[in-house]
Amino acid sequence: MNKNQMRMYFSCAPYQAFFSHMVDDEGMGNMVLARKSTSNIIAGAVFLCDHYCLGVKDCFPFGENEMGYNQIVRRFAAREPLEPVTPGYLKAYTIALVAWARGIGFEPHPDYRLCREVLQGITPDPDASFTFGKDGMPYYIQGPNDTPRRQQQIIQTLEAYKARTGNEVHYMVGLTEENALEIIEPERHRRITGG
Repeated sequence: MNKNQMRMYFSCAPYQAFFSHMVDDEGMGNMVLARKSTSNIIAGAVFLCDHYCLGVKDCFPFGENEMGYNQIVRRFAAREPLEPVTPGYLKAYTIALVAWARGIGFEPHPDYRLCREVLQGITPDPDASFTFGKDGMPYYIQGPNDTPRRQQQIIQTLEAYKARTGNEVHYMVGLTEENALEIIEPERHRRITGG
C-alpha cells in the first residue's frame, strides 16, 4: 500500500486503540491506533514510545485485512500487555510525549510524519494528563539497536538540555545484556546467574 492509499484509509472511522502501560514501569511501550474502511481494510500505525527520554522512538504504518491486522495486534500483545483505550487518550498521549521530547531536543522518528496522520480528526482527551521521564527527569537507557554514535548524540543532547535548563538528566550506556540485568533488574539477575 503506498502513502497516498494509506492517507486515504487514515481518514476512515477509528476502529481500535491500544496502549501499553509498560511505559509507566519500564519507560518503553507500544501503542496501536487503527481505522477501518467500509471495505474492511484496517489501516493504522504502531508507535514505539520512549516515555523516559526519546519520545516516539520508532513507528510504522500498516494497511491490512482483518486477519493481518489481528496478527499485528497479537504479535505486540505477546510481548507486552496492550489495554484498549479511546483514540482521544492515545492522541493526547502522543501529542504530549512528542512535545516533551522536543523540549529536550529529540525529534520523533522520521516515519512519524506519515504515522501521525492516523491521529487526524480525533479530539484529544481533555482529562488525560501525563508525567514523562523517570521521576520527572529525562532518563536514557541504551537500546539494543543504539549504535555508539547514536548513544553519543543522545548524551550530547541531554547534556545540552541540562546546561540550558539546569534540570537533572540520567543515562545508562555501555550495557551488555548481562550487566543491564544486573543494574536494571538486580533480583532477576541474581536468579539467573546465582550471584
